[in-house]
Amino acid sequence: MSEEAAARHVAGVAAGAGLGGHRAAYTPAVMAWGRIRIIGIVTGVAIAATVFAIVAGKTDLVWFTGLFAIASLPTFLLVAAQAWWHERSTKGNRLALYDHGLVAVVGGRTSVARFDSTTVLQKIVRKRKNGGPIITVYSYTLTDLAGQRFDIQSSFVQPDQWGPWIQQSVTQAQLPKALAAVHAGHRLDFGDIWLTSSEIGARNKRVPWQQVQSLNTAHGYAEISVEGKWFGLNSTSVADIPNFFVLHALVEQLRGSVSAR
Repeated sequence: MSEEAAARHVAGVAAGAGLGGHRAAYTPAVMAWGRIRIIGIVTGVAIAATVFAIVAGKTDLVWFTGLFAIASLPTFLLVAAQAWWHERSTKGNRLALYDHGLVAVVGGRTSVARFDSTTVLQKIVRKRKNGGPIITVYSYTLTDLAGQRFDIQSSFVQPDQWGPWIQQSVTQAQLPKALAAVHAGHRLDFGDIWLTSSEIGARNKRVPWQQVQSLNTAHGYAEISVEGKWFGLNSTSVADIPNFFVLHALVEQLRGSVSAR
C-alpha cells in the first residue's frame, strides 16, 4: 500500500468512527543508519588491517588489530540486525490523532480508540540502551471500539508529544462522566484502587477523603499518602492502573471538594 493510499485508509477509518478533526500524524522512528555505517567501516578497516598484518608477519600489529576487530564485529552485527528488524517490523505502521480519538496501524492491524471510552495502561521506563545514553521508553496499551487491546510504543517518533496528548485527551473526555458517577453514589475501580464520594481504598484498606493527602508517583509506582501515617495506603505499579491520569484527576477533585467544605 502506497503512502497516499495508507493515509486515505486511516482518514476513512477515522471518519467512519466519528473521531472529528485531524490533529497530528506520526510515523515509525528511523534507525540511525549513518552511525551503523560508521561502525561497519571501522570494523572493516580493523579486519583489513589484521589480514595485512598477518600477511606482512607483523605479530604485534595482529594482536592489536585482531582484538579490535573481534570486539567491534559483534557490535556491528548486533546493531545492524536490530535496525533491519526494526524497519521490517514497523513498515507501514502509523499513528494518527484526532479530536475524539486515534487510529493506529501496527503490524498490519488497524485499531481505533475513542478517548471517551478507551482504557489506557501506560508504562514509561528510563533505561540505558546498548551502553549509550539513558533513553525513555514509552508503552501504551489501549482498548479499541470492540474492547480489544492494542499497543502503541516508542517505535513511533516523538512519543513525548503523542503520549501526553493521549493522557490529557482521555482525562478530559472521561473525567466529567466519572465525577458524575461518583456523585451519584457509584463506586469506580481502577485496578486495585477504588473510590466513592466518601472514601478511597486499595484492596481491603480504605480511608475517608478527609485523611487523603495526595496520590504520588515515584519510580513507576503510585502511592496514596494518608495524613498522620508513615506509610501510604498502597504501593501499586502505575503500569497496572487503568486510566491512571483519570484516577489522578479524580483524587485531586474529590480531595479538593472535601477540604473546601
